[in-house]
Amino acid sequence: MLLLKRLLFFTCLFISAKTFSKAIVVVQSPDKQIKFWLSTDANGLFYKIAYKGVLMVDVSRLNINFKEGGLFNNSLHIASAKSERFTEDYELITGKASKIHSECNRVIIPVTEQSGAKRTLNVEVRIFNDGVAFRYILPKQAGWPETVYVTDELNTFNLTQNPKVTTLLRENYTTSHEGIYTKTLLSDLKSDTLMDMPALFEYPKGLYLAITEAALRDYAGMYLMKHNGVLESRLSPLPHQTVLKVKATLPHNSPWRVLMISDRPGAFIESNILTNLNEPSKIKDWSWLKPGKTTFPWWNGNAIPDTSFAPGNNYETNMYYVDFCAKYGIEYHSVVEYGLHEWYVSDGQGFQPGPHSDPSKAVPGLNMQQLCDSAAKRGVGIRVWVHFYALYPKLDETFAQYEKWGIKGLMCDFMDRDDQEMVNMQEEVLQKAAQHHLHIQFHGAYKPTGTTRTYPNEFTREGTLNYENDKWNDIVTPDADINIPFTRMLGGSTDYHLGGFAAASPQ
Repeated sequence: MLLLKRLLFFTCLFISAKTFSKAIVVVQSPDKQIKFWLSTDANGLFYKIAYKGVLMVDVSRLNINFKEGGLFNNSLHIASAKSERFTEDYELITGKASKIHSECNRVIIPVTEQSGAKRTLNVEVRIFNDGVAFRYILPKQAGWPETVYVTDELNTFNLTQNPKVTTLLRENYTTSHEGIYTKTLLSDLKSDTLMDMPALFEYPKGLYLAITEAALRDYAGMYLMKHNGVLESRLSPLPHQTVLKVKATLPHNSPWRVLMISDRPGAFIESNILTNLNEPSKIKDWSWLKPGKTTFPWWNGNAIPDTSFAPGNNYETNMYYVDFCAKYGIEYHSVVEYGLHEWYVSDGQGFQPGPHSDPSKAVPGLNMQQLCDSAAKRGVGIRVWVHFYALYPKLDETFAQYEKWGIKGLMCDFMDRDDQEMVNMQEEVLQKAAQHHLHIQFHGAYKPTGTTRTYPNEFTREGTLNYENDKWNDIVTPDADINIPFTRMLGGSTDYHLGGFAAASPQ
């Protein structure tokens, strides 16, 4: 009897091996509070989710559309399901805790079309005590080209009980991911409008669900959209067109689609489900990586009131900050700009790169080697601000120069995209930064997806309406502050431009 219960706990129940619509996969969380069903019918794959006996996600679709062969929904058959308890213990350099224990029930479900191209894909599902995650695994196979194009994922999230939504609405896929969150009932949410993730859903009887993604690598970022009354997924398109979303060389995996679930919203803040779903780092020696506090002189207007030298993009101005850091135990000083001109050679305007911008060369009058050497003697690290589109074309030579100077890291700004091309470029930045012992702070960037486990040199990722806005408007209110931990920060750390020393009451 005990053996039978264990089998039922993990396994596929095949009511009829010949009738594809009757195959059902049932998986539970280790504590048995979350229950997940996956099955097929004439319209393809569908799933349902319950928490503590309450149905939270009713019949919802899993589907992926390809340029080569169209939708994956031709008489689908679940062939078999291999199940297991999956546990990990790992350490994080940056994050919510240093030592993490991860435990879930995992099942990989092969699904095959019974007609048409007869393609096969695998759906991997992991059920944690604090949520559900699933992804598509696209194997290399006969009859399908080695490279295929995804035109969209057509996943739906049919949430029950008309929950209250807290979400950031976006006009298009080119976005800094900064704005005021909308709070409304799902039934009243504006239709056919992109919703950024993570998004929070509060159910009537004290249950909560949040939707986001994990392990976004070599793929397009995902958004939500209410269409015909049901939430659907949307992928960010590749540049300069609108149809193609992902170029996938087989075998290829999608990111994890994550539904965090609890009766306590604070549990989402505590959760490590996103890093659990990412790969360990392939780099073994991170001993050089030192998180810490930093100055950011642009924010406070380069205020240096008690000096005898002329302020500017020069050694003296930056050493003023270095001395301040050394005196008060601040680990880093950031070299950014003076007089609205970057610290590096640039012929652009408004911090946008010009045709001859070169972030590997400091402006005349700023000896970066001298600055780094002097700061090191005082126990302070130097980091810099760089525009992404000035940096990326000169990535190798710039990072080599930074390592030679002794720079410890940088803020990389103004990406404002999460298509597959940009996702891959940001991973390349992290890989090459690690080779040169540099940490990265992405600014104007898409949401975190737990990849700090794989690349711990990513310290923070902005994409957050924060206090820099206080320099030109008053939209960052206490209410806006409170929304951030339960939405954007469910994904991971951000920077919030704190640290101003002068304040005044609004007039």
